[in-house]
This record gives sequence, structure tokens and C-alpha cells, in this order.
Amino acid sequence: MPGSAAATAGFDIDGIPYGRGRADIRLGVDSEGELYVLSKSDGMLRRLLGAPSPDLVSISVTNGLVSLSWRSIPAHNYRLQSRTSMVSGTWTDVPGDVIAAGQIASKNVAATAAFSFYRVSMLP
Repeated sequence: MPGSAAATAGFDIDGIPYGRGRADIRLGVDSEGELYVLSKSDGMLRRLLGAPSPDLVSISVTNGLVSLSWRSIPAHNYRLQSRTSMVSGTWTDVPGDVIAAGQIASKNVAATAAFSFYRVSMLP
């Protein structure tokens, strides 16, 4: 956030002038749990958003190979997991995490069961 905007004049409680490369912000949460930041140096109110979930955008099977694509953030790491039952069983990591090169990432997996379910998670 710009700390040199002229929207705020005066001094803080320590006698330091507002602006001059310093960010004076206030945090707030609304009734729905959304987080907001008020920047006093430029008078702007900003809503903070989390990273988008890696929603699957396509899945196809060709010659025993499953191709999955999902929404991604460039340079972030993603892990694909699978299991053979929708309601029970543990998720198994598919070997080889994916580093997204763009806004869509993808991975090809050998189909090893008659039915498989997949999920993608962004790694910290």
C-alpha cells in the first residue's frame, strides 16, 4: 500500500507524520467473517481474499490415461490425490507434485481402477 499518499494529514500518537513510506492500517471483520483493511494513508478500504480453490476444469480418459486440469496460481505447488470410493477410504497422493506454470495446471495419471475419484490441493 502506498505510504506517501496525501489523503491523510497530521501526526500519529507518537508524533510521527502520516505517510512518508509508512502504512497506517486498520483491520476489521464484517458480520459474514470477511476480512477488510483500511489504509489511512490513501483512504482505501480493501477486502482480503484467500487463494482461489483449485477447481477441476476438465477431466478426460484416453487409452487408459486420465488427464486432469485445474485452476491454479502460477509458481504454486499442487498435489493430486485419488481414491476408488467416493464415500470411504483414504486419499492417496499421486506421485509427482505439480508446479503451476500458468492459470491452468494439469497432470496425466494412469487409470489403475474401474472407478477413481480425484482431488487437488494447493501446498503451502
